[in-house]
Amino acid sequence: MNHTVKQASKEFRVRRAAPVAAPRLTMALLVSAALLAGCASSTPLADRQFGASVRATMASQVADPAAVRNANPATGLDGAAASAAHASYVKTFAAPEPAPARLMGAGK
Repeated sequence: MNHTVKQASKEFRVRRAAPVAAPRLTMALLVSAALLAGCASSTPLADRQFGASVRATMASQVADPAAVRNANPATGLDGAAASAAHASYVKTFAAPEPAPARLMGAGK
C-alpha cells in the first residue's frame, strides 16, 4: 500500500506541474518554429536564377566572342600617335572652358 501511495503522489505532482509547463513549452516551440521559418527559402525559382541577368548583360557586351582565338589581334596606335592623343586629352583639363555668352537681359 505504501508503494501505491508514493506512485499516486508522484502522478499527482506530474499532473499538477504539467498544466503550467505545457503553455510555456508550446509557446517556446511556436516561437522557435516562427524564427526558423524566416531562414527558409521562399523563392526557390528566384534563387536558381540569381545572377542570370548579370551574366546575360556581361555576355551581351562582348563584341566578338571568337576574338579570343584570333592569332593576329589588332595592334592599336603607334607610340607617336598615342602620345599626341594623350597630350591633347590632358590639355583639355589645363584651362577651364570659357563661360557661355549671355543674351541681353537673360539669366540675371
